[in-house]
Amino acid sequence: MSASQGTSLSKKEKGRLKKLLKKAAFDPKSNSPGITCHDEAHELRSILKKEQHPSGTPDGCTHIGPSIHHVHANHEELQDAKNWKQTESSDHRGLIQSLIFGSTQDVSNNDGITKKRKRTDAVSYEGAIPSWAKLHNSALQENLAVIEFDITSFFEDTPSPLSSIMPSNWIGKHDTNQESILTKLISEGGHDGKRALPLRCRLFQGDRPLKTTNILMYLEKMSKKSKPNQDEEECKEFSSDEDVHEDAFKRLSQLLLPLHSMETEGYPMYNKDDENNLVVNPLLIASAIEYEEGNIDCMGKAFAFPFNLEQSKAIVDSMKVKVSLPANQEIENQPMFVKTCLSRSRVDVSSRHKVFSIDCEMVRTTEKFELARVTLLEFSPTVDEPEKYIVVLDKLVKPQNRIVDYVTKYSGITPKMLDNVTTTLEEIQASLLSIICEEDIIIGQSLENDFKALHLAHYNVVDTAILFKSDEGRKHSLKRLSAVLLKRQIQNDASHGHCSEEDAAAALLLALRKARLGANFQMQGKNGRKNLFSLTSRLKRDPIDDQPGFLKYNNGPAVCIGPNEWIKEHVASQSTVNALECSNITSSAVKALTSYLRPSGRRASLMWSNIAIDTNDTSIVEVKKKINEIITNITMAAPRSTVFLLMFQVGYSIAKQNVRLKAARKDMRSTLGWSTEDEDILSRSLDTARNCEAFWISSHDADGK
Repeated sequence: MSASQGTSLSKKEKGRLKKLLKKAAFDPKSNSPGITCHDEAHELRSILKKEQHPSGTPDGCTHIGPSIHHVHANHEELQDAKNWKQTESSDHRGLIQSLIFGSTQDVSNNDGITKKRKRTDAVSYEGAIPSWAKLHNSALQENLAVIEFDITSFFEDTPSPLSSIMPSNWIGKHDTNQESILTKLISEGGHDGKRALPLRCRLFQGDRPLKTTNILMYLEKMSKKSKPNQDEEECKEFSSDEDVHEDAFKRLSQLLLPLHSMETEGYPMYNKDDENNLVVNPLLIASAIEYEEGNIDCMGKAFAFPFNLEQSKAIVDSMKVKVSLPANQEIENQPMFVKTCLSRSRVDVSSRHKVFSIDCEMVRTTEKFELARVTLLEFSPTVDEPEKYIVVLDKLVKPQNRIVDYVTKYSGITPKMLDNVTTTLEEIQASLLSIICEEDIIIGQSLENDFKALHLAHYNVVDTAILFKSDEGRKHSLKRLSAVLLKRQIQNDASHGHCSEEDAAAALLLALRKARLGANFQMQGKNGRKNLFSLTSRLKRDPIDDQPGFLKYNNGPAVCIGPNEWIKEHVASQSTVNALECSNITSSAVKALTSYLRPSGRRASLMWSNIAIDTNDTSIVEVKKKINEIITNITMAAPRSTVFLLMFQVGYSIAKQNVRLKAARKDMRSTLGWSTEDEDILSRSLDTARNCEAFWISSHDADGK
């Protein structure tokens, strides 16, 4: 790479330019991050400007700029959409934060010596570069443009699903017989000094659809240890295991779900008159005492039932109560439920109340969903291990009716697992009644479903789905709660489904830490996260000592372009943001994207756009042409110092509509009900809205190997 042929540079400057250009060159075999220091980037730009080359860079160096690469894939294989790698939405938010605020990785000074960042409020928003990504020459980035293509409608009468509009379905061809711009950008040589990295993205988890903006524009601070309750320090002074247990039980008692909330959430609620008529079977009392004395073998999968089948049935018959369920969940000929009835003082001399965690896996039978596996954990802390638990019971259960679907993807249950299983629901019920007393606490995620599968009623519960509910009423999945709050990955094996022990343990730890750490141990909902434009506006208005380089050196405006409602929701309160309404992809305002990215004029340092696409108004063929035109124009207009993120999401509005429909149909006042077919339609719409496609477009060295 030739440094320069200009005559305006001193010998020292020429040497410095040669060194910086060498550092900026991308080498796929090297771990060098290129130029990451903004002082070096500023120095390089100053020398290049002094050289006064028409292109702004020396001959042979027109490729200089920031770039994003996939460390586990080459572009040759990425030209086939089947090879696009799966990513999470948090990966892309982390990259956005890294580009604006820097990454959590070490940074280097002008001499190439690594140093640690000082921790300030600004750098607490540093991003974490995902393991699959390599960010090269991050300090050479001057502009960031995020463009969301929000495909919002659905053709019910077309044989081709709306998801066919996703780029993965038309990369490599175009309806106009012309090669699409994305095909060119994904190619090994890229296009016009830029190249695209195509990725699949799981935008959200769970059954609440989320829009791209809500996930990517709202930033989370780097995790810090939650501030404990004032008396948390007492935990360190406990001298006995009993003290640890008593303190935890006291704290957990403050998190119990109120009865009215249990009723609202659909928990089995029993009639008090039935409770008063119960006569406790002597076998149950004797078994409970045996359990407390350690004479019953509680070894998880090797659990030894204290009763035979006939005794279990007799105990269950004596403990039956009538329960009320939401009207749409009533089932004809539904068996009676059993309720925990023993008092702890009756079976345990110490009268020490206990804490359990439970999780069930179900299969679909000819009648309904039935229990196929149950796991019961008992909280058993010590001074040295304050979160210790033991697996009391972990049993596979034979459903009463013929199985029609093992739902292995979720239950983890396979036909082979249930071969030769003879354990009945009555045996499980009788064992639980002898282990759990009515004052004990049961912890779990959406426990009402487990109780319905077990035909069990119990009122002292801590439900982690409710405990960590967002201000907007959103319930987080156990998988997400575990990943974010416990830093523990669960339910990762899609082929083998869930593990009830793993899920029960996650729920137990979540509740224990919430009880100990208090209000600060929580999920950051949208209202608890910082709007990107709000944060960057504040830092530009009131710079700090450790000002992120992107904000320090880039003085262009912040721009938002999208539908009026979208602007009102996300940036209307930001007076420093240039907001321009663009109702949909056919609006002439779309041209503003190109205008704000050109090197001349007031080029936007940060641009975010939401392009609404209604295929009821515009044909899919025409939509593809419009998308191709937009991407062509913006990539040709923007300099190589611009990094783009294009996000394609399909069917969000349909998924949201179906979720609302389910809530209305499952309301006890509804007469329509919610069928299996309805659930399948909802599931498909959620999958469509969840599975997005992302394209990072950045500078490309056509000569790089």
